[in-house]
Amino acid sequence: KYLNSPETPVFHKGRELYGLWQAQKAIRAHNRVLIVEGYMDVVALHQYGVENVVATLGTATTEQHITRLFRLADEVVFSFDGDKAGQRAAWRALENAFAHLQDGKQVRFLFLPQEHDPDSYLREHGLVAFEAALREADTLSQYWLRTLLKQVSPEGEPLHTVEQKAAFAAAAKPYLESLNAPLLRAALVSEVAQASGLPEELLQQDLPPITPVSSMQVAASRSAVEVDHAQANDAPYFDTSNIPASQTQARRRPPILGRVRNQPRTVLSLPAQMLQMLLQDPLLAVKFEPEKVQELSTDALLLKQVLSSIHHASEIPKHAAAVRALLDPAIHEALSEIELRDIDHELDKAELESKWTAACKQLLLQQDRALYEQQLAQGQVDTALFERLFSHKRNSAGTLEN
Repeated sequence: KYLNSPETPVFHKGRELYGLWQAQKAIRAHNRVLIVEGYMDVVALHQYGVENVVATLGTATTEQHITRLFRLADEVVFSFDGDKAGQRAAWRALENAFAHLQDGKQVRFLFLPQEHDPDSYLREHGLVAFEAALREADTLSQYWLRTLLKQVSPEGEPLHTVEQKAAFAAAAKPYLESLNAPLLRAALVSEVAQASGLPEELLQQDLPPITPVSSMQVAASRSAVEVDHAQANDAPYFDTSNIPASQTQARRRPPILGRVRNQPRTVLSLPAQMLQMLLQDPLLAVKFEPEKVQELSTDALLLKQVLSSIHHASEIPKHAAAVRALLDPAIHEALSEIELRDIDHELDKAELESKWTAACKQLLLQQDRALYEQQLAQGQVDTALFERLFSHKRNSAGTLEN
């Protein structure tokens, strides 16, 4: 369908947004930004006069995206396709948004009919119908509570059993812990208490203290993004004729020397691919023990840490936000970088389980090969190791890769 370019030292897909430069003025005017999945959705919406719209660059919506957009507007509206992939993308966006919510900021979710994306919906129903749908978009709290309830009660019925109520409160807790907006957290705790029948005081226990963001910090953040856009886009197709030469020279960056052409695509290691799968479905961890992972690389070490954290948790986390809550904050950045790299699409549960099983087998084989080469260099090869590798070669009717 398309080639998804890799992260590079000068281009970070997880921080950039398609159409942001062109949309800035409209975003500020409406104090709202609409984020969609596809470039053509952005183009179509512009054709219909909706200019406060951007798209991600082939990645899931990241925390960096959320932070950047909240600097420009108080309301962020996600519009995803109505299919399963769109639902998964929306939930990932919600997870990444939670920790960056502030009182006075809003996140909403617009789900179009399953057969439509914003482009096709506009062409069939027109701008008036799209704006009406936009006004009816779910708030973050509505979408969050509804989805958590469906996880506990698939039919969407009220929670009847004690076990269901406890499971619902337990599923909500990691999100409430990550929330740094005191008024919004209090309101959500009240909603969870009402749905679960548990007292608010019990739900408030063990929640970390909140450090509110001041109005001065928000103002400074807005100023920072304005400076960022003014300085980071010195492209020739913008009209600079009315800007004094002294200012353009002050903004101009030094020339890039020794530019590398045709730089090869970065290959994602197998442990990094497994980490991406774990963040999509942490329950996969129960099928592979952390002790089986050998610390042969940085990615392998990170995989072992994540697997170990999940295995030692009192309850297996069910989503990426809950996984991060188990980890040392020092490794969050490394995990985020892996999560962003070279993801063309998200798999459904059956595809993910199949790919995970194959990846686990392949990782063990890679580790055996590395150990075999080490032993071979030392002139002493373990018989059992040799037999395992020979058996794999015979079963696959192929040759071992070097």
